[in-house]
Amino acid sequence: MSRAASTRFAVLTSVETRHRFAARFLHRTLNVVAVGYEPTGYSPADVDANAQLTPDELRIVREHYAERGRQETRFFGHDAAFISGGNEEDELAGLGREAQTSGMRRPSFVSDRPSPCLLPRGGRNPEADRTCGVLHMQPGELNTAGTLRFLESRGVDAVLVFGTNLIKRPLLDQFAGRIINLHLGLSPYYRGTATNFYPLLNDEPEYVGATIHLIDAGIDSGPIIHHARPEIVAGDGPHTIGCKAILAGLEKLRQAAEELAQGRLRAVTQWPASSPRVYRRKDFHPRHVVELYEKLAGGLIERYAARADEVAPKVKLIP
Repeated sequence: MSRAASTRFAVLTSVETRHRFAARFLHRTLNVVAVGYEPTGYSPADVDANAQLTPDELRIVREHYAERGRQETRFFGHDAAFISGGNEEDELAGLGREAQTSGMRRPSFVSDRPSPCLLPRGGRNPEADRTCGVLHMQPGELNTAGTLRFLESRGVDAVLVFGTNLIKRPLLDQFAGRIINLHLGLSPYYRGTATNFYPLLNDEPEYVGATIHLIDAGIDSGPIIHHARPEIVAGDGPHTIGCKAILAGLEKLRQAAEELAQGRLRAVTQWPASSPRVYRRKDFHPRHVVELYEKLAGGLIERYAARADEVAPKVKLIP
């Protein structure tokens, strides 16, 4: 058996459509023996009454998040069931937990027709679900001794992360140098949260993408393995761009996992950016969504698409 095939990976992710799709993609293409799902407990779609939005602004914000749901269903919904570990009741229980924690409902207007997906669909026997341990966590249970015991019980060699809260001790200590994160955003330029939203708001679509990096104790600050960018074309919206960035990032995450397993992973220390941006959840205000749509109406995406070949290469990336 090759080193790549024998390396035992865990996937730690959240519970939204994009996260469930990512877990299934990685499980299908790598030797994933454990999956942990944790709701983050954070939902920017929940507009605070203190946001003081006008009725028109509130409508724009709500439609923004409804469109996110439509596009994620279109791109990822065709393969977004929870991995069950061979226990159907466990899978259904997980779906129930997600509905309870996020208020998720299947919108009646969502099409069942999947988008064209460039990621491979084959590779793993469906029976492999039965060899994969599954842990459904509650918010706040990620960095606990219980999660560590679960990973150790599955004989995990390395951990792949997408969309969780920050990874901390004891996981950082146990898997030092063996935790790879898919960060939606291009580090070191944009770190933190919503880092494919803010580049659009700041009229910098060239900084939309994904960073594959080793996790350290900082915020998206670990050594970089790969970057990935979506192709942005006229007619794109923030959510089609975001979904394409996820697909590009997942392919690079798979590649990095294989490189780690084969002993040929190379990571580059993050370099000083001239104007680095770090966004935290507290920095977000729903009115930012309104401002973004004003810029989109003014031709933000079309202007960038026309000059992408000139602007995009100026951003230093690790391919």
